[in-house]
Amino acid sequence: MTHPLRCSNITTAGERRRRASGIAALAAGVIVAAGLAWGGAPSVAWFAIFPFIAFAAFGLLQARARTCVVLGLRGTEEVEGGGWRTVQDEAVRAQARRQAMAVLWKALAIAVAVTLVAVIVSGIAVSS
Repeated sequence: MTHPLRCSNITTAGERRRRASGIAALAAGVIVAAGLAWGGAPSVAWFAIFPFIAFAAFGLLQARARTCVVLGLRGTEEVEGGGWRTVQDEAVRAQARRQAMAVLWKALAIAVAVTLVAVIVSGIAVSS
């Protein structure tokens, strides 16, 4: 059985929404990080950036892959004009699930890595 190399389960508008929410979350994360740095927060406080970085990574990676994680795992897709429908083709559903899981793990890896680097660097800066 052949599988499409890539499939999309979001519309162009959905892609724009996810990109915009990713950028907004990234900006919020930068603002939180700046506040932590300016306030000389302890290393443990830097874990506060995790949800912002995770949300940013989810939004930006979903837009890039044109794959919504939730829709992919449910076997549904966005339709133009709003709403969702079930994907009828099992091969396309399976490919969307694979893409959704790839986006999920990449976003989590990015969020964990960025957060840990921030925690480590803040500890070095505070002890200097």
